[in-house]
Parts: sequence; C-alpha cells; structure tokens
Amino acid sequence: MRVADLVDLEWLLRDRGEERGPGSDADGPAGEGRADARRAEIERGRDAVRRALEDAGVPAGEARARVAGDRALRESLLTAWVGAERIERSGDLPGERVESALSLLRLGFVVLGLCVGTGAASALLAYDGSTPVNVLWFVAILFGLQIVSLVLSFLVAPLLGRLRSPGGSGGLLQSGLRSLVRRLLGGRGRKLAAIASAMRTRNRLYATIERWTLFAIWQRFGVALNVGALTTCLFLVTFSDLVFGWSTTLQLDSRDVHAIVSGMAMPWAWLGDAFVPSEAIVAASRWSRMDGAFVGGVADASTLASQWWRFLVAGLCCYGFVPRSLALWYGAHQARRGLRALRLDHAAVEQAFDALLPIGAGWDAPAPDAVRGPAPAGSGRPAGPVEVAAGVPTAVVCWGSVARAGQAVVDAVAARFGLAVAARVDAGGAELDGDERALAVVRSAGAERALLLLDAGQQPTKDALRFVGALRTALGDNVGIAVLLVERGAGGQLADADADERAAWRRSLTTLDDAWVGVATLVPGGGAA
Repeated sequence: MRVADLVDLEWLLRDRGEERGPGSDADGPAGEGRADARRAEIERGRDAVRRALEDAGVPAGEARARVAGDRALRESLLTAWVGAERIERSGDLPGERVESALSLLRLGFVVLGLCVGTGAASALLAYDGSTPVNVLWFVAILFGLQIVSLVLSFLVAPLLGRLRSPGGSGGLLQSGLRSLVRRLLGGRGRKLAAIASAMRTRNRLYATIERWTLFAIWQRFGVALNVGALTTCLFLVTFSDLVFGWSTTLQLDSRDVHAIVSGMAMPWAWLGDAFVPSEAIVAASRWSRMDGAFVGGVADASTLASQWWRFLVAGLCCYGFVPRSLALWYGAHQARRGLRALRLDHAAVEQAFDALLPIGAGWDAPAPDAVRGPAPAGSGRPAGPVEVAAGVPTAVVCWGSVARAGQAVVDAVAARFGLAVAARVDAGGAELDGDERALAVVRSAGAERALLLLDAGQQPTKDALRFVGALRTALGDNVGIAVLLVERGAGGQLADADADERAAWRRSLTTLDDAWVGVATLVPGGGAA
C-alpha cells in the first residue's frame, strides 16, 4: 500500500462515516441525491470487493471471518475498493495529488541542498591569491555541523508524532501541513484539512509513517548538500590552484592539530598516507595572519595542497555523503515498514467491511417498519442464501434493557457480523457491581473483539462512555470495540437507530481518542446512507 492509497482510503472512510445531524437537508433533494450517491458507492465497492475475493479464492460466506485475521486480504480488498473509486471519481480523490506534492517536496529539498552545498563549498574554498583556504573552517562546518545535524535529526524524529498542537487537534506537524494545504488547494484543501482533523483519533496509527517520511525528505536535503559540496570541491581543485592552511587563536600547536586530523582520518587511513596530512605538512601549513605568510616559510604551497584537498574530500564523503545516504535509506525503509505494518483493522475499516463484504444477505431487504403482517416465527436470526462462517472470538455486551431481549438479539447480531461469540455478558443494570463482573468475564474470555449492544435512544452518557473505557482496559490495546444501537420492533424485528443517534455516539466516542472504537450498523452501509 502506498501513501496515495492510504490518503484515498481515509478520504473514503470519512466520506462514508459522515452522519447527518440535526437540521440537515436529509429529506430534501440534496439529501436524497447524497443517499443515492452513497448507495451507488457501496454497490461499486461490493462489486470490487467481490472480484478481489474471487481472485483470492475466498468464498463469500467466509469473507467476513477470514478478513479479521488476514492482513494481506484486508489490504487487497481495501486497495480494490480504492481503485474502483479512483476510476469512478476520475481524479476526485486526493491521494495521487498528495503523492505528487510529496514528490515535489522531495525535489525541492534536493534542489535546495544542491544550492546550499555548492554555495557553502564555494565560500569555504574561496582563494584570492593572498590568504590560503582555512581547512579548520571547512572541517568545522562541513564535517562537524553535519554530524551534529544528523544526530539531532535522529533524536528529534521519534518526537515528531508525539508533539501536539495547543488545540489538541493533532500533531504540530499535521497542524502546519493542514494550514499549508488549505492555502494551496482552496476548497479541496479545506476538505482535506478537515479530514486530517477528523483523523485525530488515528494519529498514532500513522505517526511512524509521518515522521520517517519527513525524516527521509530532510535527509535528501543532506545528501544533495554533500553532492553539491563534493562537486564544487573537485571542480575547484581541478580547475584552479588552491592553497590550504590553518590558523587558530587557541593554544594549539602543530602536534595537537595533527593528532586531531589523524583521529578524524582514521576511517579512511587505509587509503594511504596521501589522504592523511603528515605532521610535517600540518606544521608547514600553519598560517600567520599578522605576517601574511606561513609560519614554516613554505616555498612550494602545492605540496600542502596535494594532501589537504584529498583529506577534505575523503572527510566530506565519510562525515557527510555516506552517513546522510545511509540515513536517507533508513528513513525511507522505516516509512515503507510503517506502511507494511499497518494492521488496517481500526473501527472505520471494520465499518467499511461490514458494508462491503457479502455476508448476512438476508438483511438486504425492505426495512422492518415497511413490512406488513405478522412477524414470522423463529429466533430472529437473519435468513439469507450466504452460509456465514464464524469469525474472531468476540465478547458481546448487552447494555441496559437490551439484556432483556434474550439470546435472539445476540444470535441475530452474531450472524450479521460473522462473529464467534466468546462471551455474552450483561452490563449497565441496577446492580453497581454488575459491570465489574461483566468486565471480569470479558477479561478471561480471550476475546479479540467486542460488540456493545445498546437500545436505540440510549444516550452516550458518562456511565456508558466510562464503561467503554473500562472495556478497553479489559481487552487491551488495539482490540476493536463496536457500539451498536438496536431498534427492536414489536414483532422482534431489529433495525438500526436513526442517523442522528449514531452521529451523537460517533462524536462522543471520538473524545476517547481510540482508533479501534466505532459505531457499527446492522444494515450493510447503514452508516453511509
């Protein structure tokens, strides 16, 4: 998966995750058109996912169960969905433009690095025929500062994803990038910036990719700087006569400077004495600004130049070009590794799979309140032609009055999501210690996912949100928790709560700053209709 795929995926996830709130135009022509567009998008996604499943040889009834434990399958299905939407929307998705912007940013840093490196080397090697080039300046700036800069970049990189903006809307880098995007891309930039804000609960998922991508871009500047400096140095050595010397106010004699130079030259000393100035050369090349002459009274300055320029070129390679190139490779490798390590199983992805995967076909029917006549007898399990395989072990928690509905609701929901119910517990009752008992059962059940069932009309109160947090503690990090608001009809039919209620829960769950917590729907695509 590329960065462009990830950006487009998040764009689509936010698009289909948006809920209509109070005062929207859901019942007007605009709302109807939006609903039609969402339904068309879901159908395109289902077609793309079906073809991807056929290519992977995965039976339709096993899709929802298999996708929970197969990261490669998740990536292939999501990539197929993104690809189908790219074709349909004809360039409307921003991923490729973001990728192009990153490429331009990389190119800009390369050009800037070449200019800085060329300018720095030209200034440090400037020789007007009267005062020799001071090698100590060259060493301090192009050797020493580069090493310090490289070390600092490695120290700062792990902190980039942890810095938060004062408003708490994401990392400082993301805040700056959002501001830049808004200015450069106008209306589309504002929407992209809004998506970045909405992704704040998933910041930590992408922090590694973000910081190492920026780290690698900065290292491109360093590599280009050294290429420019090396090219300028070799050009001036070849096409002009440079004279090198050294001078300092510090109480250093030639032996001290030779010891420093020899220590710095240790990495390339195996190349021979020609690349390491001898003590005699160091002593002879000391320059006195007051006298305007070499202290040793050198007759032939070319003898000094031959060893000093080799030393400077070798040091520029050893302390500049090579470590910067390795740092660039490392940063790019870490960014690619971060992309490969994405689990692609957070709440928004799970909701997308609930809508796109061909399970629980019996739910693709008229809404329960549109059906007339007595309810059919049975357990309430949705019927359909697809034989659904059980998926990951899931703890089903019935909150409040849902517990009185009995096992029928749990069976229906398990069939809808292709779950293997590891534990069914009740919580949110009158007994204060009931929640603790429920959490203890969940903790010991070995569940890899949790589904919290609530009656439609249940508000995201502090008690309910506090229980979601306790459920997270019981399950551990990075385990999916889905909140499902169920409307129970008089005849036992089940339906989703309305969009306003789901939107209220979605907003409240966002405050938990947990990417693996989200709102699920019974009807596939219900969250996007």
